[in-house]
Amino acid sequence: MRQKAINELVFWFHFALIPLWIAFSVFGAPLLVIALTACHQLHLKIFNGCVFTRLQKNLGGFREGNSFFESLYIRIFRHIPSRRQLRTVDGFVWIFPLAVALLRVTL
Repeated sequence: MRQKAINELVFWFHFALIPLWIAFSVFGAPLLVIALTACHQLHLKIFNGCVFTRLQKNLGGFREGNSFFESLYIRIFRHIPSRRQLRTVDGFVWIFPLAVALLRVTL
């Protein structure tokens, strides 16, 4: 029971980071947004995925093959997303902040 509660807490914390990150990309310092986006992509490569996702997998939150966005999509829409939908969402989360930061630097 405790493990499930921790998993839920990690899931919703992980979920809350997405809108916070998008808001920060609009209102934060553009160069910091670019640097943090690069660090995030680097952390995904080093750990072969997000640290929070790996923690959730270790806690039994979702299967080894599932990603965070896949689990989120299933919780919200109640069906399994296509790989294209997952790539689109995953790309949006790092392309949008970069695009906004670059626009803010150039304008």
